[in-house]
Amino acid sequence: MGQGQLTFQLNMPVTEFLSRIQKLAEEYGGEFQGDEKSGRVSLDFILGSIKGDYIVDGQQLHLNITKKPFLVSYETIKSTIKDYITGLA
Repeated sequence: MGQGQLTFQLNMPVTEFLSRIQKLAEEYGGEFQGDEKSGRVSLDFILGSIKGDYIVDGQQLHLNITKKPFLVSYETIKSTIKDYITGLA
């Protein structure tokens, strides 16, 4: 797995997880395009934009970060997404 590859184990239906990712994108002035198989997402933060594409494999979502702010780590991105998704439950 490359450094920009983040994997999320889905503990909810894929459509619900993607709905939450879409809400996160909208909340942060970004975009979400995709379906239950693959797509793209972008988020705009104060420090800069995060962009990536994803694929769904069973109950795992693989997010490939293609652009991120220099000062933001991949772990911070993963943690923020996880916190946001579980906070909506």
